[in-house]
Amino acid sequence: MAFSRKGRVAVSQDRTGSKAGMGGVIIMTSGTSTEWRRRMAWNEPGGGNQHDPWSGGGRGGDKKGGGSNGGGGGNGNGGPPDLDEALKKFQDKLSGLLGNGRKRNGGSSGGNGSNGGGNTNAYALPGVIAVVLVAIWAASGFYLIDQSERGVVLRFGKYNDIVGPGLHWNPPIIDDVREVNVTKVRSLSQTKSMLTQDENIVEVQMSVQYQVSNPRDFMLNVRAPEISLENAMDSALRHEVGSADMNDILTSGRELLASNVKSRLQSYLDNYGVGLTLQTINVESTSRGAGAGVFR
Repeated sequence: MAFSRKGRVAVSQDRTGSKAGMGGVIIMTSGTSTEWRRRMAWNEPGGGNQHDPWSGGGRGGDKKGGGSNGGGGGNGNGGPPDLDEALKKFQDKLSGLLGNGRKRNGGSSGGNGSNGGGNTNAYALPGVIAVVLVAIWAASGFYLIDQSERGVVLRFGKYNDIVGPGLHWNPPIIDDVREVNVTKVRSLSQTKSMLTQDENIVEVQMSVQYQVSNPRDFMLNVRAPEISLENAMDSALRHEVGSADMNDILTSGRELLASNVKSRLQSYLDNYGVGLTLQTINVESTSRGAGAGVFR
C-alpha cells in the first residue's frame, strides 16, 4: 500500500507494480475530486491518447472493440456503420451509373472516385445515343396493311412470309415488305390481225379483266407480270383464231372464241406461275382484215 504526498488519495499496487487504474482500487479520502482529476496523467501535457475513464471516452486501447470502458463511444473504427453515410455512398454510386460522375460527400470522395466518375461520363453519352438510335430503328419497323392488300415479307431478299391486313412489325433493313393489292380488278386490251383456219385475215379486239390471286408468285416469279399476260394473251388468241373459220369469228362464234381463249390463257398463266386469275374475257369487236383472201 502506498500513499500520495498530499495524503488525499491512496493507490493500492499489486506485486507487479501495476497501477490501480489498470485493475486495482481507487479510494477517495479527502478533498475534491476535481483537483485530483486535474493532476492525473491524462490531463498532463503530452499525455498521449490516454483519456479520462469517467468522461465516457474510454482509453485509446478501447478503439478495437468499443468495450464497456468506452461507454458507447459512437461510430468508431470498430463500431456499427452509419446508415446515413451508407445511403449517401449508395446514392453516389447510382449517380455515377447514370452519368453524374461527381461524388456528393467532398474530400473522402476525391481521387479515384472522381476519376471513375469521369470514365462513367465518357461512356454515358455514347450509350444514350445508342439507345436513341435503337428506339428509332424499332419504331420505324411498324407498318399498316390495308384491307385490300397483302404484304410479301422478304428477309435478306428471300421470301419469308405473307401478312394480312392490320398493324404489323418487322425489323427494318433486315426485312423488306412489299404490298400487293389483291382485290383490285385490273384490265388489259389489245387489237390484233390474225390468220383464220380458212386462210382469211380478221382483226380482233379483245379485253381481259384479272386479279392478283397469289401475291408471292406475282412479286417473285415473274419480273413483269403484266407484260407476261399480254404475250400469253396474244398467243392464246392466235391459236383459237387459227382453229376457226372467218365466218364463225365474225358472226355467232365470238362467245365461243372468248371462252376458249380464257381457258387457254389461264392455263398459260398457271404454267408461268404469274399469280393472276382471269375474271372475264370479252371479244369487243371482230372485222375482216384488209388482206382477207390473199392466201387462197
